[in-house]
Amino acid sequence: MSYQFRIFAQKTVKKAAQYLGDQYVLVIDPSANYRSSIKQFLSNLHIKKVLSVSTVKEAKRQMLTHRVGLMIVEWLSEHENGLQFCRSLQNKQNSKWIPYLLLSGENLRQDIVLASEVGIDAYLLKPFSYEDFVIKLHQLISAALEPNPVTMLLQTADLAFLDGDLEKAAQTYQAVLKGGTPSARALKGLAEIALGERNLSRAESYCSQALTHNPEYLAAHRTLLTVYQAQKNHPKILEKAAFLNRSSPDNPKYTLILAAEYLLLHELDQSEKYFLRTIQIAPSLAESYKGIGSIALERKNNQKAEHYFQKALDIDKRDVSTLNSLGLAYINLGQFEKGLQKYRLALSIQGRDHRILFNIAQAYEKSGELEKALQYFEYSLQAEPGFEKARRGLKNIRLRKQRQEKKSLS
Repeated sequence: MSYQFRIFAQKTVKKAAQYLGDQYVLVIDPSANYRSSIKQFLSNLHIKKVLSVSTVKEAKRQMLTHRVGLMIVEWLSEHENGLQFCRSLQNKQNSKWIPYLLLSGENLRQDIVLASEVGIDAYLLKPFSYEDFVIKLHQLISAALEPNPVTMLLQTADLAFLDGDLEKAAQTYQAVLKGGTPSARALKGLAEIALGERNLSRAESYCSQALTHNPEYLAAHRTLLTVYQAQKNHPKILEKAAFLNRSSPDNPKYTLILAAEYLLLHELDQSEKYFLRTIQIAPSLAESYKGIGSIALERKNNQKAEHYFQKALDIDKRDVSTLNSLGLAYINLGQFEKGLQKYRLALSIQGRDHRILFNIAQAYEKSGELEKALQYFEYSLQAEPGFEKARRGLKNIRLRKQRQEKKSLS
């Protein structure tokens, strides 16, 4: 260790004592080796008040009984994203701003280099040396003792936005930009406000400006995806969701969007691939099973459709669209009573829905019960007089009955 570094470390010791006082440093890392190393590094800097835990859940419990002044957090802590945990704390209006050092593996470098935009106070890539750690800790504590005015403005704007004071948030984001700082974070904030006001063209413009300043700013890409969804711009939704999926391959939000978009395009193989991927990532999402069930119906594989719709129904027992689809699969399999049972259950949840009544009518028609089919086509038209499919169904039933009567007379 060089003489210059020892002097630097002594300065860090003084700054840490000045900033922390009687507050604790909270370390969250699933690796026992890293927790042990960090605790020793802090001890070398005369920081004795250290809380060391392996999960975000344990960290939350410790924060109930200890005053935490600084956090050292692994990006992907077990069961919950460490970054999301820290940002959720910073975004609480009644919570003091706790600076944190984010730790991450090399594979997340692309995200971490966006530190100044997403509000990360400091970051350190694993593996790291004691010297690396001290330099980052010095940077973090120095910033906490003498906050950057632009950072403070952005924090104020973020909190105002989360508190619903959109006017204050917009004014503060604009103040950052008027101060000459080309902040993608401020532009993204203005895009979120415009999106909330349903001014989609302005939201898109702000996102585009943010990405001009910082093309890798994932938060702006995510907001832009939401804008495209509100615009129903399906080619752009597909393009942006694919980009975000490449950046965050284990986020089920993007695989589910891709699956749904490919289903709209009738690219069934691609759609099924992403629905299956979503099930792997998040097995408790009913939408994925419904999606594969819908694809199976398209392919007339009613047994597979019944299997997946039943799985979706096991997750959400009162989902009307799943009940309807499962009913259709049973009808196609010739299991009319089971199909009608699902339709009736859907009807009991949603009331006199003209589409469910129409499905019941069709089921009775397929089973040869024309009087009941006639009755339910009429119910469907009563519920929605302009429902042309029910009108045609009613007409066809009447013609069939007339033909049957003529045949029986002859």
